[in-house]
Amino acid sequence: MCGAEPETVDHLLVGCVVSKFLLFSLFMESQLFPIFEDISFVWGRLLDWHPHSDAAKAQLLVAATWWMLWLERNNIFFRNQPTDVIQISHSIGVLAKEWADFSRVG
Repeated sequence: MCGAEPETVDHLLVGCVVSKFLLFSLFMESQLFPIFEDISFVWGRLLDWHPHSDAAKAQLLVAATWWMLWLERNNIFFRNQPTDVIQISHSIGVLAKEWADFSRVG
């Protein structure tokens, strides 16, 4: 997405400057992500995080972030659309709220 390195899953979801910016901005107060290594490391940190309700919220936010990054990557690749980090951030919040509301109903 950023073009700085070859596209791998780890680079796209945790190593790219766009993904790092979004993840750091989501979790900077919690100090959950002092470093990023790979997606299994990030997900493992989320699973170990307590209390459980906060871990579930963090998992939902990361899943929404990764989903929006994948959609953005496809928009760049297939539609040649420029990246808008502010719009991605807004979309993550909307999607996470929808998923949270749906999980309460289901």
